[in-house]
Amino acid sequence: MYSNFRGKDDLFLAVREAEARRPELRRRVAEQHERLLDTVGGLLEEWTVRWDVEFKLPAREVVRGVYAISRGMGLEALLADEPGATGTEQFEEMFLAYAMGLIRARTAAEAPGKERLP
Repeated sequence: MYSNFRGKDDLFLAVREAEARRPELRRRVAEQHERLLDTVGGLLEEWTVRWDVEFKLPAREVVRGVYAISRGMGLEALLADEPGATGTEQFEEMFLAYAMGLIRARTAAEAPGKERLP
């Protein structure tokens, strides 16, 4: 496979250019991605019960946003002029701003059977 390209970079660019040209492959990848969002979203829903919070969006959409931030930051790191220019501190700040903006405390009426501290 690599013998057709000068290296991984050229392979990456070729795959990137061809991604909209294979509808069947796109459909299969999209189905896998949606299953992943369902699985991780379900896990996040379980955690919100434990943390006694809720998200302003469905959990699977919160996960979709986290993945988008992750992929975007990964791409930015690949394209940065200097190594470490988009470090983990920036990712943490962006992730926390995103997540905290979507979290709100669950009220006692929304979480029956759970005692809340005053």
